[in-house]
Amino acid sequence: MTDTSWVLRLRLSAPAVSAFDRALAPFGAVTAFAESEDDAGPWHVDLHCPALPEPDALAERLRRAAREAGVETPDARLVAVPPRDWVTESRAGVEPIVAGRFFVHESDFAGPVPPGRIRLRIDAGRAFGTGAHATTEGCLLALDRLGKGRRFRRPLDLGCGSGVLGLAMARMWGVTVTASDIDPVAVAVARTNAVRNGVGRAGPGPALRAVPGDGPAVPSVRAGAPYDVIVANILARPLRAMATDLAAALAPGGRAVLSGFHARDEAALIAAYRARGLALDRRLRRRDWSVLTLRRP
Repeated sequence: MTDTSWVLRLRLSAPAVSAFDRALAPFGAVTAFAESEDDAGPWHVDLHCPALPEPDALAERLRRAAREAGVETPDARLVAVPPRDWVTESRAGVEPIVAGRFFVHESDFAGPVPPGRIRLRIDAGRAFGTGAHATTEGCLLALDRLGKGRRFRRPLDLGCGSGVLGLAMARMWGVTVTASDIDPVAVAVARTNAVRNGVGRAGPGPALRAVPGDGPAVPSVRAGAPYDVIVANILARPLRAMATDLAAALAPGGRAVLSGFHARDEAALIAAYRARGLALDRRLRRRDWSVLTLRRP
């Protein structure tokens, strides 16, 4: 059971979103989505706060963002989110996921594993990625396809969450995978899951090396470059923002698997990465969510 948290809700024009995103980030996690499919706006921006933010500091941040964006300070609605046992709720009725050769299940699953499948033990909890979401499932399917034609040796799981995609690569190719996330909780969860799945050790053999980092340019991630395959199941906006760094971290002949966005965002992302020398290899859609596999010639 968690304590009461808070959500600050704003409605903004599309050009103002970035300024408010930057200004509000110190208070918690910021999410944003457009009302229309062309992203022209208006946009709904939510600030998720683990504790009640200090009113004067929050008001000053809103005024500062408004000045930067050249707009009036917007009306803000602060909503209390009552405590809920999210872990118990998310685990209720969870069934194993089959995606290509991967079989993802909770640690208390007692049933048989289908022959020829790679077992991944992932509990629903505080980090994203159990295989149940369409983007995670789609990434697993994309990795399964890549694995049928080639054995990759230097994989990166960028924005790893629970580590499920990094674990899939470590188990499939028998290699050490670098996994990074901006959230220290996710890094800790990924390390725990690596141990649970038998790839938490150093030395020879498959392993998952989970490190903190907010992109491919941070030293802890850059040290392992160039990577021959990079998986990033994040969001459209950060994927566009890191296009230059991600492309630079990808080895010649490498593949990038990108997801975490809706089909309407495909064109902008393909254009951003094409400008950095990456070409579209394959696209996959799962319930309006998109997975793009890109290649460096």
